[in-house]
Amino acid sequence: MWTRKDVKRSNSSKGGEKMKQESRDLKGKYGYILKLSLLLALCLHLAGFVAKKEFGLHPIMPRIIDRPDTIITVPPPDVPYEPPETPKPPPPVVEAPDDDPEAVETIPELDKLWHRPPPPQIPPPDFSKPMDTPPKATWRVSPEYPTLARMAQLEGTVYVAAYVDTAGMVIRTEVVQSVHAVLDSAAVEAIRQWHFTPAMLMDKPIAVWVAIPVNFTLKE
Repeated sequence: MWTRKDVKRSNSSKGGEKMKQESRDLKGKYGYILKLSLLLALCLHLAGFVAKKEFGLHPIMPRIIDRPDTIITVPPPDVPYEPPETPKPPPPVVEAPDDDPEAVETIPELDKLWHRPPPPQIPPPDFSKPMDTPPKATWRVSPEYPTLARMAQLEGTVYVAAYVDTAGMVIRTEVVQSVHAVLDSAAVEAIRQWHFTPAMLMDKPIAVWVAIPVNFTLKE
């Protein structure tokens, strides 16, 4: 006598045998399907080569745009001229009475700042000024020989007039005897860095002009 379990077992066994049979049939047809697909792909490639078209490069022709020969310009609108505003003068200063609590006191030292005395005028080079003791150099700086002057083989002695003040500092220089602009600038730059003891006249330091020779010589 067949039960439900026996029926299910028989059906499952039949289904399993059917799947196995289909798998065996598919494996048997695998080689045939592969050969057929390769043949179809080869045929498609051959058809593409046979039906190919020849492609070439075609030059790009410029497109001509029609433009008018004349250009019409529109003038800007007339803008009325407005003169610049002139600055208004400052209001006059009115002295406030002493009993005014909001009065501002003026500081007399501030007025001196607006009227500073002019700097002392340096006279032109004059080496005849009398003195008891001439200035003596305490710090010297040797000039650098410019490269362009070496290449051009420039030599000579530049005489620089230096104005030494009462503190022994060089505050002005002038070239008295020039050799070349390149050598002159090198000599002046070095002399400006010198320090001196000030010249003395009646036991008082004075500012005087001194002439300093600066030699430029090419060593062989």
